[in-house]
Amino acid sequence: MDPKERIRMRMMSSFITAADEIMKEEGFDKITIRNVALRAGCNSATLYNYFEDLDHLLFYMSMSYLAEYNESLVKIMARYDDPLERYLEIWSIFIDFSFSKPKIFYQIFFSPKYRNDLYVTMRSYYQIFPRELPSNQLVVQNMYRGKNIFVRNRVLLEDLAAGGYIGSQNINRINTGTIYAFQAVLNDLRHNIKFEHFKEELMEIIEYFVTGKWSP
Repeated sequence: MDPKERIRMRMMSSFITAADEIMKEEGFDKITIRNVALRAGCNSATLYNYFEDLDHLLFYMSMSYLAEYNESLVKIMARYDDPLERYLEIWSIFIDFSFSKPKIFYQIFFSPKYRNDLYVTMRSYYQIFPRELPSNQLVVQNMYRGKNIFVRNRVLLEDLAAGGYIGSQNINRINTGTIYAFQAVLNDLRHNIKFEHFKEELMEIIEYFVTGKWSP
């Protein structure tokens, strides 16, 4: 590896680790450029040599919280052959993980600046932290191919269309409705707005979009 690249990766790692430590000790909202730089033993100007802004750093830091979900994803893909069962189980697990850490998952999938860089950032992140690579990289690569959550979910909906569960002409509308319903609830949760049965009701909406039927 080129020495300059090795230094770049080491510096990025130190800043990402510092940001994660601050979040665990003080909370997500306490992460600032100044606090991260101080903890990493650098000044703020140095941090800007490796990250464009705070959102960019947070986007990288949040990648580590996908690791456990990615392993669950690998198991689901191996367990379910039926596209509809697989689709609903992936959403169920995804909701569990994202709603447990709404600020982190909102940063990953709905960052105004960087949500279209998901796959590129994941590849870069795993170069910096290779030990966090999922056990089955191919499954994860297939799920995250494309640039954002809309493309990711469309991959699953195309499987449903191929299996005859939905019409291909409806993929875009189902995809848009599903993602925006999820984003609305996740946004409330990251602002500490909660309501009863939020997962159950969201799952009913997601299932209705693909089956046209409400659960009893």
